[in-house]
Amino acid sequence: MRTVAVILLSLMLFGCNAEKAKAKKQGNEASAVGSIRAIAACQAIFLETGGTNKYGTLKELGAKDLLDGELAGGKKHGYKFKMVVGDKDGSNKEFQYSVTAEPIEKGKSGDRYFFGDHTGVIRYDTEKVATAQSKAIGS
Repeated sequence: MRTVAVILLSLMLFGCNAEKAKAKKQGNEASAVGSIRAIAACQAIFLETGGTNKYGTLKELGAKDLLDGELAGGKKHGYKFKMVVGDKDGSNKEFQYSVTAEPIEKGKSGDRYFFGDHTGVIRYDTEKVATAQSKAIGS
């Protein structure tokens, strides 16, 4: 009887740990989406007040105290963030930016990849780094 109790207790603890890990991943994903929203708001401020008439990099937004140091450094709550300002095709369209957020440890720190840009739409993908063609959140 005691062995059965130990087994049941172990299963209950395993279930609690699994739920805790799932909740942590969901919290990290919510934080990543919130960070992309914060970046969008900061970009609007930087564009108007930065004096350069362009969007800023993560470091530039941090240097103006628009982003916290952790996010300006490119990592926050289990996600790493990458910002591209202008167009990659060489046309240097100053009025464009994009940011991606990918889990530092896929499956552990998060399950989804996120993308945001100057349009304000946040997108996600479950298999690879999200892009402008990925599914929009809430659609």
